[in-house]
This record gives sequence, C-alpha cells and structure tokens, in this order.
Amino acid sequence: MNKIGVCEWCLPVNGPFAVEFAAKAGFDGIQLGDLGGSQAGFPMTNEYIRRAYKEAAERTGIVLHSMHLYTLVRDAGHIFPMNSPEGEAANKSIRNGIDSCEAMGINCLNISAFFQSNVNNDYDWENLVAHLQYASQYGQDHGVYVVYEPGVPMDKIREVLERVPGLRINYDLTNPRALGTGEPLEELAELDAAIIDHVHVKDSRRDRFGRYLGSCIAGEGSGRIAEAIELLQKRGYKNWYLSESNYLQPLSYGIGPDSLEVCRQDCAAIRKIVETA
Repeated sequence: MNKIGVCEWCLPVNGPFAVEFAAKAGFDGIQLGDLGGSQAGFPMTNEYIRRAYKEAAERTGIVLHSMHLYTLVRDAGHIFPMNSPEGEAANKSIRNGIDSCEAMGINCLNISAFFQSNVNNDYDWENLVAHLQYASQYGQDHGVYVVYEPGVPMDKIREVLERVPGLRINYDLTNPRALGTGEPLEELAELDAAIIDHVHVKDSRRDRFGRYLGSCIAGEGSGRIAEAIELLQKRGYKNWYLSESNYLQPLSYGIGPDSLEVCRQDCAAIRKIVETA
C-alpha cells in the first residue's frame, strides 16, 4: 500500500520537531536530512539527537522512512576520485550517514548528485559510480540499502543500475525536466517499477516560457504530477511518495503565511491523486 511522506528540509522546522510537524500535517513518514552534515560536525552521529528523533517517531506514529545526505550534494566530494581529499571526505559522509541509519533503525540512505555535484563529463561519472559502489557495499555490510536520485539521462541510469549491485532509484517527478536530462513520463514508461524505491513529488506553476512562478499544491501546477503518478500506479508501483514541495514559501501557494495549512492541503492532494490513480 502506498504511503505519503515528506522531506525534512522542505519544512519550516527541522530536527526532531520536524517529525511532530509532519504528523500534524497528516503525513505517514519523513525522509530525514542530515542537519548540516559535514558543515555542522555531523550532528546525526550524536546519540542524543538520534534518540530524540526516534522518540518523536514513536510518539507520533511517523515512520522514519530514510535519510538523505542533503549536505553531500552541496559538498560535491562524490564526483572527485575516491583517494582525493574531497573523495575521502565524501566517503566519511557516506559512512556516517549509513552508521546513523543503522543506529536509528532506518534501512535506506539516499544519495543525490546534482547542483554542486552535477555530473558534467565521464570523469565525474566514473567517480560518482565508484562512490555509489562503495556506499552500496558499506550499506550492505551494515543492513542499510542505498538509493540513488539521478540527475543524468536514462542511458546513465541503466548503466549505474548494472554497475552497482543492489542499487535502487529515488525517482523525482520534476528533476528530469528541470535538469534537462529527460521527460518524466517517457522515463517512467521505460523504468521497471521494481527498481524505484521511492518517489519525490513537487509541483509548481510556470509561464509559457518555462519560467518559475512559485510552488503550488500537487496537481494544480504544470508538472503533470497526476499523470506521472497514474502511470506509476498502472505499472505496479506500491511504495512511498515523499513530498519535496517548498513549504518555506507558503505565500506562493496563495494560502497565506500558515505553513502547516499548506502542508496539510498538499499532503491531502497527493494522497487523493494516489488513491484515485
């Protein structure tokens, strides 16, 4: 049965209180960020912080779905050679993330590569694949599986799935179009639903030139979210949908300054789209 969750870094609060906020908004689970990762001294390795998250989850019934190495995407060390200072720093982030997941009973770690870590050439790509291979093996040794959120065209997605044993995909319904790597509806028609671990959902309004006009409730924008979810459901996808909408700017939704109300409406909209697909 499909569940609806939210990404921690999209909420107006983070840390254990983000779990409480997600529950109040009606979500079933949350994908944690790393609270600043390397740039904040790896706070998720702290036992007090780990325990606070787990207690919040137990109190609210929210599932700690996964952890996303949010800061690693900005550090960008995983597109550098494994034995370089940048590459070694990336592997430290990966190990700390997996160790934190293991300690918290979370079985999934998400690794993305775009923004500062965008893959621009074969050199970047080979380095990224090596880091994903390392992460996948380290994860398997610690009871955590690794999920890759692609920022590359379909041929590269197929390649990395062949080269990294056990790797699965976090498919974002907006990123291929936003990054210029492909068309989501075409990619979803090709991808085996069995390799998609979870899906990121966000919608926005754009003008006829494609310029961003602001976030909006799922299904009300130009992202063709409902079509994509309907296609996923028809192809047998039964896993999580995680909202990655920008709830930090509630006024762009036309609702007002209440972030909680925005979250509630978006959660309900995603759930309705999934249930009726």
